[in-house]
Order: sequence, then C-alpha cells, then structure tokens
Amino acid sequence: MLRAIITMMDVPSALTLLAPRVQRLRRGGALLIFSCCLLLLGPLAYLWWRFDLNATNDWFRWLMDAPDAPAAGAAPAAASALAEVGAAAAQAGADATTAQAILLVFGVSFTLLPSALQIGLARFVAVPGLGVLVKVALGFDLITDWPGIWAIAVANPWFASTFRWGPLIGLVQLLATAVGCVLASVVIQSAVILVAAALVYLAAVILVGPSTPRGVVPLEA
Repeated sequence: MLRAIITMMDVPSALTLLAPRVQRLRRGGALLIFSCCLLLLGPLAYLWWRFDLNATNDWFRWLMDAPDAPAAGAAPAAASALAEVGAAAAQAGADATTAQAILLVFGVSFTLLPSALQIGLARFVAVPGLGVLVKVALGFDLITDWPGIWAIAVANPWFASTFRWGPLIGLVQLLATAVGCVLASVVIQSAVILVAAALVYLAAVILVGPSTPRGVVPLEA
C-alpha cells in the first residue's frame, strides 16, 4: 500500500513519460486535450487547496502565531514567529509592502513544503535519509488533512442511513476519511501538477508544432 502511494507521488518520473508523448501530438489534438485539461485544472486545484493545502496552512498558522490575548496575570505572550519575521524585515530597512511580501513568501513556502518534499523526493525513497523525509512529509499531510475530512464524514447523513449500526457507521466513516486523506494528499496533489505540466507542454505544441522524432528527417517542399 505504501509503495503504491509513493509511486503515485513520483510526479517527476511521470513527467518524463508524459513529455515525449505530448510533443508528438498534432496541433488540433493538442488544442483539444489542452481545453480538457484546462477544464480539469480548476476543480482539481480547488480540491487540493480545500482539503490539503488549506489544512497545512492552518496548522502552520496555529503553530507560529502567538495567542491573541494572554490570560489575566500571565506573562505577556511571546511574539509569534510570523511577527518575528516581519520585525526582522523591518529592522533590515524593508518598507511595509516588502515586509508583507516577505511574510507571504514565508507562509506559502511552509505551506507547500510537505508537498514539495513528497513530490521531489519520492523517487529517492530507498535512500535512508531522504526516504525518512518523504514518509514524515506524507504522514504530516495525512494527519493535518484528517480533521477536515473526518468532520465531513461525520456530518454526512448517508453513513447513518445506509449502515444503521453505530460501530459499523464509525468504522465506515474511518475508512472513508482515510481514503479521502490519501486522495487529497497524494492523488489530487499529483494530478494537479501533472495537469499543469501537461498544459505547458500542450501550449508549446500548439504554438511551435509537434517535435520531430530523432532519426526522422522532415520532408522539404
């Protein structure tokens, strides 16, 4: 099971297989597939953000932000890590706009870090140190995605109306949540990147034309 999940995360290997196939398409076929991929990208990107990236972003914000108001009599709350980054940018002479941009890049980088580790290092999972990074990133993603997907499963009346027995309902909800987490953290994530890359390849074919296979000399008019 874990091997299959890591294989689905190996987007770079999939891209090496996708590129030559796309480059051999004619302009008409490339345009048709480009239109279909463009329609798919929006819903897939929303699902990735809604059930994976947003959960990671919320976790990091909770981890890095200090409490809004300390309890009465308690020591003042320490500045959050985000506030410290902003303060460091201000001390370095950055204006407010630049400081906000630095904070945005800082937050986006941390939000995308688990996905980047999974996708970029999946092919090196057999290497001891890198394999641990991949598994930790995957486990982190699955854990942070769990609460949101579990809340949807618990609130869905279909489970209770279909299975009717409390322990079985809970078991099916657990299974559905686990499948949902794998879909959000692995399948949808990889699909978004593959579709986005396919759009770039297809756009190149539409603009430049299909590439000539090696060893084939194009006929001159």
